[in-house]
Amino acid sequence: MPPDLSLVASLLSPQGRLLRSWNLTGGMSAQMTAMEIETPDGNRTCCVLRCPGEAQLAENPATIENEYRVLQLGQALGLPMPAPLRLLLPSEVLPTACLAMEY
Repeated sequence: MPPDLSLVASLLSPQGRLLRSWNLTGGMSAQMTAMEIETPDGNRTCCVLRCPGEAQLAENPATIENEYRVLQLGQALGLPMPAPLRLLLPSEVLPTACLAMEY
């Protein structure tokens, strides 16, 4: 079951609202969804929700947590890569851990 993206948006920006979302194609190891969120101050921001696929989880159950840490380290080193925004742990909203990162 796909996550409720409105609830995911509220986790990323409390009192924010999801304006639109679209699937990103081309990936094989994860489901990637872009989200445009309006923040409480009226600004708009885009991010990507990356949720690992079954094969990726079977190979490494901590894959998304590892990717989050790699993105944090890359940002700290000044490497040109998306900034990790939040690691979302499995809950009633998300069946598996997912990573929110810059678009």
